[in-house]
Amino acid sequence: MPPTNPQHTNPQHTDPQQIFRRYVDEVLNKGKMDVFDELVDQNYVGHEPQLQGGRGNRDHAKQGIQEVRTGAPDVHYTIDDIQDQGNGQLSVRWTAHGKHQGHLMGKAGSGKQVRISGTATVRIQNGKIVEGSSQFDQQDLMRQLS
Repeated sequence: MPPTNPQHTNPQHTDPQQIFRRYVDEVLNKGKMDVFDELVDQNYVGHEPQLQGGRGNRDHAKQGIQEVRTGAPDVHYTIDDIQDQGNGQLSVRWTAHGKHQGHLMGKAGSGKQVRISGTATVRIQNGKIVEGSSQFDQQDLMRQLS
């Protein structure tokens, strides 16, 4: 008897790398927040040192994406390297660039092109992003925004 749930037959719905690539392409690069809602688990935990207590949730992640897209509407993220560590865990090196056109990290739009690179660790279970952490040089970004 064939499976009744098409998600179980489509590797894109379960392959952690494909899920994360879709997240970068559709959410980070195109701002499709409906895809964020689809791919990010309701109980998402973000390990973000800039937040008080170092932990965030799904709402913090969504707000962060919206802040970046407001400050640099043309932002484009590139996955430089992605390694599957097993059990849904991914290690990622990424680069982002865009024009600083709006309010970002306390700075009004400068019109400058900015470029940063960083790393991320992401955990995916049952086709959803359940945990993540991203690091980049915030001081370098602040210098570029000034």
